[in-house]
Amino acid sequence: MFRHDFGKERDGPVGKAIEFFNHLSRWSAPTFICVAKLTSRISTVILADPKPKHRARVYERFMMISHQLRRMNNYDSLYAVLSGMRETSVYRLAQTHALVQPAPEVIKDFQSHCKLMDPGANYMHYQRALTADVGHGRPAIPLL
Repeated sequence: MFRHDFGKERDGPVGKAIEFFNHLSRWSAPTFICVAKLTSRISTVILADPKPKHRARVYERFMMISHQLRRMNNYDSLYAVLSGMRETSVYRLAQTHALVQPAPEVIKDFQSHCKLMDPGANYMHYQRALTADVGHGRPAIPLL
């Protein structure tokens, strides 16, 4: 981390983890070939269709994807997906958000995931969840 922060090592493991996070949060439609080579934007996929109704359905799918990532304790990808969904270009879509109508349990889970990955208080909720997972012997992929 120290070498990465001071610019001497950009292609090391830390740089690759940051690059993967950025690629995942900016995921686009043409690159569904290999998870390791995601090079596009989640926000691009949401914004790809000009119709608010279709964008709302894609947004709902990402809400469900975030639930699956949480079930697998993949915190790094969960945070990347939530970051892509919170980008300004997606956040300002009032007509699209008005049409998002997932099941109540999906809304509840999504709000829980957003709270879990909230950076406030130094990611307090995330740290507790990760500690609990590790303490109970469950595998987890932490924020990298």
